[in-house]
Amino acid sequence: TGATWAASTWLVATGTTAWSYPFAPSNGESYTVQSRATDVAGNVETTFGTSTFTYNASGPDSTVTTSGSYRAASWTGSIAGTASTTGGASVTAVAITIQRTSDSLYYTGAGWGASTWLAATGTTSWSYAFTPVDGVTCQVQSRATDSFGNVEASFGSSSFNYDGTSPTSVITTSGSYVGTFSGYV
Repeated sequence: TGATWAASTWLVATGTTAWSYPFAPSNGESYTVQSRATDVAGNVETTFGTSTFTYNASGPDSTVTTSGSYRAASWTGSIAGTASTTGGASVTAVAITIQRTSDSLYYTGAGWGASTWLAATGTTSWSYAFTPVDGVTCQVQSRATDSFGNVEASFGSSSFNYDGTSPTSVITTSGSYVGTFSGYV
């Protein structure tokens, strides 16, 4: 009826060769629209135009799960995370930026420079192979895109630091000692 949902009802659209009808779809719902034309002589179309669509106003969401402090033995070899979406869509792509916090430069895939979105591998569970530089802290942002073309507006974000150098220590003495020594140095 145009105001409520009922059995199949023909509503009058605006226009002739190109037409429109004002409609406020609900997020995540699928709709089938049929069109039926009537000419000036009163003949009514018998084979209707039909189209089905799903409306999705919700963008996807992503998170970066790589965070904290890493050493050479604990680094997994990649930055990882997850992504999801609702309303009948699916995640089709995830991209990330990796920013070095010491100078605010971004990893470009080959070096450090201007902000660059890098394509991750995977969708709902994603990763990006990366070898961090020793002694560096990185800020990572993730951005997901869904099958309806929605792009995440509020990016996933996390930071990590990498220390691949083992510590060293030195013992110095002021001379020689005589006697029995027990304990640890």
